[in-house]
Amino acid sequence: MRTIRQRPAFPPEVGLRTIITTRGPMPQHCWLRELRPGTEEEYIRRHQELWPEMKEAIHAAGIRDYHIYLNGLQVIGVFECDDLEATLAFQKTNEAMGRWAAHNKEMFTPMSATPPGKMPLVREVWHLP
Repeated sequence: MRTIRQRPAFPPEVGLRTIITTRGPMPQHCWLRELRPGTEEEYIRRHQELWPEMKEAIHAAGIRDYHIYLNGLQVIGVFECDDLEATLAFQKTNEAMGRWAAHNKEMFTPMSATPPGKMPLVREVWHLP
């Protein structure tokens, strides 16, 4: 059986709502951002060369099974974590995540450039188990 809980989106000013769907032991989340035109290849390169300390920070934040997809200028991230609030709180204070966000900020459109600890989460509308 599926459990659905609704929470406000991060950042709240975007006006989206997030539905966190529990599939087995861990909730899955999805975020969406938009790249500035011409930055797609650099975005891919930076993620292919992801800093080791960033990989460690992602795991330390409780994030697992993390995928990032690129569709034109849209960047879509899908990940699992046990406690979204704890994950976001960790991101706000982690030095490596702060440096990574600053390093990549110029590639995102202004509405998509969010600081660590805030994610433009999107809502799930359908799921086929």
